Amino acid sequence: MKKFLVLVCSLLYINCMSACAHTDAIISKEIPEETLPDDDNDNGGKEDGETDVELKLKLTLLPEFPYAASNPYIGELYKLIKVGSTTTTTSFKESDEVLAAIYAYLHPDSKMKGDKAVRDRLIVLLTNFLQYWPRGEKLGEMMFHFQCSLAYYMLQCYSPEDIPAELKDSWNEGLRRQTEYVFNQSADKKDLYNNHEVAALWLNGDIRLALGAYFSGKILNRKDWCKKIEDMMEIVVPQTLLNGGGTRYVSYQNESPSYHVASKQYMYWWYVLTRSENMKNTLRKMNKYCPLTIHPVGKGFVEYTSSPSWKPYYNSNIPSFPAAIAAYMFDDPYNYTLGKNDKTWELAFVYKPGVKSAELPKNYVVFDENNIGPRGQFGNWGYVGVARNVQCGDPELPGHPYPAQMEGKSALAGAYVVKGDAAPSEYALGVAFHSSMPAIKAEMGEETDFGRGHKFIDLTCNEHTTLTKGKEIYSLSSRYTLSKRRFKSYAWDGIQEWVFTPKRIIGLLQVESTADNNAVYGLVNRTKLVGGRRNVSGKDRQITDNGDGTYNYGELKVKIHDENYKGGHHISYFGIFNDKLDKRSCMLTLRDAKDQGNDTRITYQKGERRYVLIECTQESVGFAEGAKCVSLTNKNLSGLEFVEDGIKYIVVHNTSDVAQKLNAEFSITRSKMYVQHSWNETPEVITCTNNKCALSDMTIPAYGHILLINNDRFDSDYNTYQDLFK
Repeated sequence: MKKFLVLVCSLLYINCMSACAHTDAIISKEIPEETLPDDDNDNGGKEDGETDVELKLKLTLLPEFPYAASNPYIGELYKLIKVGSTTTTTSFKESDEVLAAIYAYLHPDSKMKGDKAVRDRLIVLLTNFLQYWPRGEKLGEMMFHFQCSLAYYMLQCYSPEDIPAELKDSWNEGLRRQTEYVFNQSADKKDLYNNHEVAALWLNGDIRLALGAYFSGKILNRKDWCKKIEDMMEIVVPQTLLNGGGTRYVSYQNESPSYHVASKQYMYWWYVLTRSENMKNTLRKMNKYCPLTIHPVGKGFVEYTSSPSWKPYYNSNIPSFPAAIAAYMFDDPYNYTLGKNDKTWELAFVYKPGVKSAELPKNYVVFDENNIGPRGQFGNWGYVGVARNVQCGDPELPGHPYPAQMEGKSALAGAYVVKGDAAPSEYALGVAFHSSMPAIKAEMGEETDFGRGHKFIDLTCNEHTTLTKGKEIYSLSSRYTLSKRRFKSYAWDGIQEWVFTPKRIIGLLQVESTADNNAVYGLVNRTKLVGGRRNVSGKDRQITDNGDGTYNYGELKVKIHDENYKGGHHISYFGIFNDKLDKRSCMLTLRDAKDQGNDTRITYQKGERRYVLIECTQESVGFAEGAKCVSLTNKNLSGLEFVEDGIKYIVVHNTSDVAQKLNAEFSITRSKMYVQHSWNETPEVITCTNNKCALSDMTIPAYGHILLINNDRFDSDYNTYQDLFK
C-alpha cells in the first residue's frame, strides 16, 4: 500500500504553507508517526480507572483508495459534487458535499484531481458554512464543523493558494469561537473533555464536533485542543460500546438505529485519518449490531420500540453503511450480506474485492445485549423486549457514579410485521405495535409529544426489571415509577409482565397509586400502533374494531383479554414523530371509568390499581387460549397465564421490594412443569399429578419472577449472537 506524507503545520504558518503547497511532491514519502504527549502524573497520563490505551496515532489525510481501478465507491464520490453551482442550502447534504469535493480535488486517485471547477464549488460551500461562527451564530452546530475544518486544513497543507486571502482571518476566528464553545458550552461537556466522563457524552453529536475541534486545532496550531480530542476519541468513545455492538446515545441511553449510522461513520473517519488501532478494535466490537437488529426483508427494517423515547424515526435509514464497514474491514460475511448494496463513497478507503457473503439465520429468537432482552424474527413477524435500564451504566459500566441524563423508556415490549414482498430497495415496514404503557395525565390540555410526553406521563424511572431466557420463550417483568423528562417521578408505579413466543407477545400491564389523595387529570393505558410517517414511510391505515375487544391494524391484530379501566376503548390517529398533520399512527386508549377525558381532576388512594391484559400477534395467527390474570392470595404477587399450542405458560411476579412466598395450585394438562427463574438460568422441573401442579413456599426474590411452562420438555439453552452468526 502506498504511504503518503502529511506535514503537520508548525508554529510558522508560512513555512507550513510552503512545505505543503504541492501535493505531487509529497504523496510518495513516508508518513511520520505522531506520538501524543502524556500528562505528567503518576498514572501515565490516565485518570484513575481509565482503560490503558495506546495513544499513538498516525495522521493520514490522503489515505489510499485500494484497488483504485476497480473500486466502485470512488465513482460515488463524484456524484455528490454540484460542479458549477453557486447556490447553497446549509444542509447536511452539502456538508457531505464538502468532504466529497476536497477528496475529489486533492486525492491522487481522483479523476477530478486539480479540477478548478471542483475547487470553486468547494470554496462556495466553505464560504457559506464558515460565515456564521465569526458573527457568533450557529455556535455548537454539528452539521459542518468536521467537514469544513478538515477541508480547510487539507487546503492549508496541500493547496494554500486556494484559500481566499480575504476570508482566512474570518474563517480562523470562526473556528476559534466554535471550538471554544464546544469545549465550554456546559458543565457536562467540561466533564467530557477535561475529565473523560463517558456519561456526559452525546455520542453521535459530540463525535462530529470533536473531529471538527481536532482539525480546527490543527489549523490554528492549538495542540491543547488536539490533545483533548485525542483523549476523547481514544479513551471515552470506546467506553460507549454496549455488549451487543451498539453504543450509548446520550448518557446511559441506548441508541436509535438511525444514529448507529452516524456514530459509526465518525468513528470510522477517525480510524481512516489516524489509523488508530484502538479505534479499529472498537469498530470490530461493533460488528454484531447490524446482523442483530436488521430484519433482512427488502431494503430492511429496524424496530424503534427499543429506541430512546423521543427517537421513533420509522424511516428507511437502515444501517447498511455500518454493515459494509464491518464487511470490508473485518471480512465479516453476515455484514457483507447486509451492506454489499450500500453506495456510501467513504467505503472507498477500505474496499476490497472477494469478501464473501453468508446466508442470514431465519426463524429465531436471540438474547440481544443491546436491549438486554429477546429479539425475535420469524418470517415476516418480529418482536423485541427491553430490559436495559437507561438510568444507569449496567452492565458495561457497573456502578458508574455519574448522574443519568435524559429520560426513561417508553416501552418494554413491541412487535411488528414487515412487508414480505418488499422490493430490494424498498423500506420493509408493514405495521408496528410500538408500545403499550399505562399513563397518568399530569397536566391539562392537548398532548403534543407522543414520545416522551408533555401532558401524559408514562416513562420508566427507578425500574426493577428482570428476565428469563429460553431457546424460544422469554419472559420479562418490571416495576418502575412513572416519570417524565429528566426522570422527574410521580407517585404512581407501573407494573408489567410479558411473555414472548414465536407467535405472540402477551402482557399484563398495571398502574398503581403510591400515595393517598393522588390527583391527576386522567388515568389510561395507551397502545401505539405505527403504520409509518407522513412523507417518510408507510401509508394511512384505519384500525378495525371488531366489537369484542379485538382489533386489526394492517397485518397485526390486538386483543384486550381483560381490563378493569372500564371507561371504554377509544381510538385516535396521530403522528409518532409529533407531526400534527401525520395520521399514520393509531392510539388505542383504555380510559378509567373516573376519567371522562375532559381534564377534570380525579383522585385515587394509595394501592388503587388498574390493569389490562393485552396481546399482539400477526393476522394469520390465532389469539392465545385461556388468557387471564392469575388469582393469587398473596397480593404482592402478580401474573398471567395462557395456552399456546396446548402448552400452558404462567408468569408470577413479585412486585414488592422484599422476598415473597408463592403458595398456589395450577390446573395443568401435562405431567411436568418447568420453572424458569429470573435470578438464575437453571430451570427447575416439577412432576405433577391429577392435572394439578402445587407450588408450596416457593421463594421469589424482591422484584423477581418465575415463568412456568407446562410441557414435557423445555429448552432453556438460549441463543446468543455467537450461536446464530457462526
